[in-house]
Amino acid sequence: MCENPIKYGAISIDNCIFKSSRYRFNNGVLGQLSQFKNNDIKLLQTDIVHNEAIKHISENLNKSYSSINTALREIKLNSCLTNEGENKINKILSNETPAHEKAIEIINLFYDKTGAILIKANDLVKVEDVMNLYFSNKPPFEKKADKKNEFPDVFALLTLEGWAKENDTHVLAVSNDNGWINYSKTSTWITVVRNLSDALSLIQKKDMTDIIRLLLIKDVVDLIFIEEEVQSSVNYSSFYIDAESPFFYDYNDLSVNFYDVDFHEDDESLVEFEIVRAEEKSVTIKISCEITIDAEAVFDFYVTDTIDHDDVLIGSSLENVQQSYDADVFITITGNFQEDDFEKIIAKVSEVEVVSKLTNIDFGFVEPDYSGDEEDY
Repeated sequence: MCENPIKYGAISIDNCIFKSSRYRFNNGVLGQLSQFKNNDIKLLQTDIVHNEAIKHISENLNKSYSSINTALREIKLNSCLTNEGENKINKILSNETPAHEKAIEIINLFYDKTGAILIKANDLVKVEDVMNLYFSNKPPFEKKADKKNEFPDVFALLTLEGWAKENDTHVLAVSNDNGWINYSKTSTWITVVRNLSDALSLIQKKDMTDIIRLLLIKDVVDLIFIEEEVQSSVNYSSFYIDAESPFFYDYNDLSVNFYDVDFHEDDESLVEFEIVRAEEKSVTIKISCEITIDAEAVFDFYVTDTIDHDDVLIGSSLENVQQSYDADVFITITGNFQEDDFEKIIAKVSEVEVVSKLTNIDFGFVEPDYSGDEEDY
């Protein structure tokens, strides 16, 4: 880990980072944010990002509810659902909290778990500062016709800047938005990094890099065990299918099997890692890898009868594909890390979480397979 001369008193995360992690606040790198509960380093949430997150979570929930209703209609049309069953499901759905309220509930639970502090633009931003940035085309505004779309970013950044000045402390912000990054280049108070794992590594109070390297060399962090956990994660993952075909199709008997995993290594052939959480008796590291899977599915193909308008089965095919994708593995190690003598440290892996970045398996072009059909003449 590189030496960082700046002592940060707070960290703040742009909505684009939450969105890329699909707002899964209890898992993966977002799950590591609970370390800021009762921490000297504060987790800040601007009201701009707060409202953006609620909006996007609400939209995602509405899409999910809509998908459920569409699926129910399809099931009923195919006579696979009785009226009694439909009524039971509708009753359950009707009792669900409306999407907007549920989104607020999700965000508030996240704040409670992480100790996040909500800061408001009205208290910290002067309109004249916003206008000065706008008319001088300074970051995060850009010289383009739709630069008015950058107003939310301006208010978020100036809110963070105002809080930093008021509290005389530096803020580490996480965003892959170029406007945020360009703004930070001229800011005395805000530093922006693109990756949340990188940000968490920067703010750890104790550099435990040498300890973790030793544990890897001694196989305390056993890569064979980690590979087994990766394999298990594949077995318990749910995937959707993408495919192209000139015909209507559906699929069944989807089978996905683990094939291989390649952990990213450094120049010394040791697994690369980032420390994302360091506490007195536990350390959480993130390692990145490439997972390869073998997938198999049966496709059925249909055309529509122009007279009866029924879907007519015209053939099937068994398709196989091998696909690789990136994943992050979060490994929590517990031990007596307060020992000054490395050789006296006793540690073990207590938790492994695999966060996949694959949701859809692409089978490419598919069509009926008639190679096994034979006709007698």
